[in-house]
Amino acid sequence: MMAKFLSNRRYRYWSVLLITVASLMSSGCVMSTYQAVPARRLPQQWLAPCKNGTEPIDFTLLRQTPPDQFRIGAGDVLGIHIPTILGTVDEKTKNLEPPPYELLPGTGAAADQILTQAAVGHPVHVQHDGTVALPLIAPLSVQGMTLSEAAAAIRHEYVENKKVLKADSGLITVTLIRPRTVRVMVIREDTGGPNPALIRRDTTIVSRRGSAHVLELPAYENDVLHALAQTGGLPGIDGRNEVWVLRNRTPGMQWPSEAEQLQAGASPETLIKTTDSGTELIRIPLRLHPGQPAPFGREDVVLQAGDVVYIESRETEFFYTGGLLEGGKYALPRDHDLDVLAAIATANGKVAGPAGQNAMASNFRNGPGNIIPPSRVLILRTLPSGEQVKIYVNLKVALNDQRERIAIQPDDLVMLQYTGSELLGNVLLNFVTVGYAIPN
Repeated sequence: MMAKFLSNRRYRYWSVLLITVASLMSSGCVMSTYQAVPARRLPQQWLAPCKNGTEPIDFTLLRQTPPDQFRIGAGDVLGIHIPTILGTVDEKTKNLEPPPYELLPGTGAAADQILTQAAVGHPVHVQHDGTVALPLIAPLSVQGMTLSEAAAAIRHEYVENKKVLKADSGLITVTLIRPRTVRVMVIREDTGGPNPALIRRDTTIVSRRGSAHVLELPAYENDVLHALAQTGGLPGIDGRNEVWVLRNRTPGMQWPSEAEQLQAGASPETLIKTTDSGTELIRIPLRLHPGQPAPFGREDVVLQAGDVVYIESRETEFFYTGGLLEGGKYALPRDHDLDVLAAIATANGKVAGPAGQNAMASNFRNGPGNIIPPSRVLILRTLPSGEQVKIYVNLKVALNDQRERIAIQPDDLVMLQYTGSELLGNVLLNFVTVGYAIPN
């Protein structure tokens, strides 16, 4: 009778054990590695470019080098004083009156400061062909001249060629009242509201406000560095560490149509594939590997009229967790790679240790059934083609083999799992403990 009781008791014990193991495995606690690609055998096209070891570029590459002296160009406003021609004579004293003198607000970076510049002479606009219209002479070209060279050219025209003035008639002066400007647009998706807010790193940002600016950049300041400086500086941590310049090659159109597409949420990579030949898209990375040549030139950072400077947000650079890790959404670092081990740690998981207090561990709360650590990670990754692949990572191997520690990419789903033997071992440990506690 006692043998039959013990036999029935043992039968019930093992039945419960097998049913428990089967239910845990069928509920997703162990996911099959069928058709999963081992991490060390991933093809190169499935991997993202390595960001580790990159350094900020020399930011002086983002600005143009101004000449030693200002060179006159179309759109400048010059202050010109020519005795008896562009100047008046006092009727009482018969002496020339001094040229007009006025303090004007500074331009460019000094426009919002107290600094001012002196405007001496009568304002004369430099025409689109680089000439100035002055009394008694034909339009005179001053394109590319310095201010002193322009004054000498004007004097030569009046004194030597036209003989309108005598050599001792007085000093001809040319000053710069207002330099020519280049009108550009800056669209930034990395700037939020005026007041900073602290959020959890696994919290989804559902509302964010970018910014758009139309700038009038003075001559020799019409470059990417000055455009960034006037609109908030370098990209913030929520923006990609790169700058895009959209340059319209179609005459007569000031703003490229691609600017509207960017504001509507299109990515520059998409525009490169769909845009016509009238728009050039220039990518300027702000971090490079040591010794890596910059993929842009000086002519790319000098902005032209109608250019659009664009900074894209990082709102899609997140990865997701599941399995033995608590479900969550986590931001990827911007300037360095996050490997699979660091991703588990970021999600408050454990590597080479018990699973911890999470949904899976609750199945063993009556015993030490989570002592054996999980060693399997499955990563679901969506390729650029839209195909989804499954990647298998062995944590025991990853602790010693760098090839197994692949970098996590945006939209990856990282699932920490027990292998079948690990789950069975933990269940046995749990049942042994429970069985030991059952009184005879």
